[in-house]
Amino acid sequence: LISHVNLDDTRTDSIFGMPLGGVASKNRAVQVSNIDSLQQEFEIRFQDDENIKTTMPTMRPLSLIENKYIVAMGIEGLYIIDFHAAHNGAEGRITVGVGPHSAYDLGVERALELSELAQKLDSLLHIHLSETSQENQDLESKYGQSVVKTLAEHGVFNGRVLAAHCVWVDEDDISVLAEHQVAVAHCPLSNMKLGSGIAPVVSMREAGVLVSLGTDGPASNDTLDLWEEVKFGPLLAKVSAHDASLLGPREILAMATRLGAEAVGLSNVGSLEPGYKADLLRIETNHPAFVPVTELDELLAHVAWSGSSKNITDVWVNGNQVVADGSLQSFDLDEAVAEVQKRAQGLVGS
Repeated sequence: LISHVNLDDTRTDSIFGMPLGGVASKNRAVQVSNIDSLQQEFEIRFQDDENIKTTMPTMRPLSLIENKYIVAMGIEGLYIIDFHAAHNGAEGRITVGVGPHSAYDLGVERALELSELAQKLDSLLHIHLSETSQENQDLESKYGQSVVKTLAEHGVFNGRVLAAHCVWVDEDDISVLAEHQVAVAHCPLSNMKLGSGIAPVVSMREAGVLVSLGTDGPASNDTLDLWEEVKFGPLLAKVSAHDASLLGPREILAMATRLGAEAVGLSNVGSLEPGYKADLLRIETNHPAFVPVTELDELLAHVAWSGSSKNITDVWVNGNQVVADGSLQSFDLDEAVAEVQKRAQGLVGS
């Protein structure tokens, strides 16, 4: 956090800013989201209002004393425990986890402390891992091996872990991820925008790693449109391997639904079957992009390669309709847009 930013102001800004991200996702039929943010109290209000399922790694703005973060079982640890007790649940709609940004940011020891806290709470640990080739250089020099191996040896992967990105992992790293059942959130658009590289998704899947899809945040993925990930994820895999057969429609749609739910620890969503939550969306197929359809696989191919958030007309979460005929049912979008614009101008002093 930059020293001259007023935290009271930025907390208030989040009341209006965060819902816009949720609206962007919901209008694109995202029914389960994993939020890695600093302003959970205000996000909770939005999630309660909007009936969206959220896995929320909790880490409020970290206090700085002599440039060291106060985390884990100190002040932050107590805050996380209280936050988990207060908000985890909401009929399955809110799942509170622990979200250290990365080992290169906090250090291995701090990441381990937060991992142990997540295990104590039986919660998900969400961490950014091997996103760029440069970020891990200091840790690799210090420990003499890859960050994946170092985190595994220190016990960071002992609980339930969702690792974002995993672009710069080799075969040995992939084996470690598979051995520790670390799930991966593949964020192809973010990786392209930042020039990070292409994650070895096919190799991870072949090794038994559970790979889901993610958008990353609005700074590195402006639309937060999971439908774009559905299309570009396979395209990156195909072009990098020069193999058009990789990641077909069934596989990528599973990554966007059932496997995504499994990655964040939800066992009763992501599929339409008895005993599962009634999370549904309606796709308008009366469109040239969905013609012709002569068999199911052809329809799935249309959804994966030609589908778009613009084709979504209605969304239900837990059986509650939250988008009807393309319109949100319980959120004043015009007010939020106007307020965010005003606050952004205030932050830059205009």
